[in-house]
Amino acid sequence: MRSPSRTWRSLLTDANSVIEAHRVGAWGALTRGWRVHVSGSVIDQEARHFPTPYGRSTIDLSQQVDAGAIRRLDATAWEMRELRQRLPGHLWDRLGDGERECLAILLSGPVPGLLLCTADRLAVHAACFLHLSHQVVSLEAALRACGASKQVREQYREDWLKRVLREGRVLAVQAGGPGPGRT
Repeated sequence: MRSPSRTWRSLLTDANSVIEAHRVGAWGALTRGWRVHVSGSVIDQEARHFPTPYGRSTIDLSQQVDAGAIRRLDATAWEMRELRQRLPGHLWDRLGDGERECLAILLSGPVPGLLLCTADRLAVHAACFLHLSHQVVSLEAALRACGASKQVREQYREDWLKRVLREGRVLAVQAGGPGPGRT
């Protein structure tokens, strides 16, 4: 995965990436350095708290949408059906609602140059099946692109994403999906 360039400045974050960015104190840098988009299901249901040394802190993404700091994207029923038809059943069944909605949004392409920031192995594999692996970015790379250098956990790092993208491409080929270099 290459580092995001200036032409890729719109970022769709899943719940895990939102929570990790809050956990390491980098959410503000991310929202200042990118046009951050968050799916409705992540805002309403999934990214509500993050761990701190003193317990849990609340995340209020709706307030950030209202303030214009981030943008809300909601997948339509048609976009969700399109995703369901294009994904193998075993992936669809195991993805969470937030990952499904993020992938449906990414697949429909409502925002030019949109990248998906995720640390969910199944979501990365699904992106490979959908020919969208070139639009997946690690939180580490997204932070680096906006000048923030925070220590994130392994699944949010670039080397982890590269390994999982390779796995996803192999699985897609084995299942009759896209070949290497075409995702």
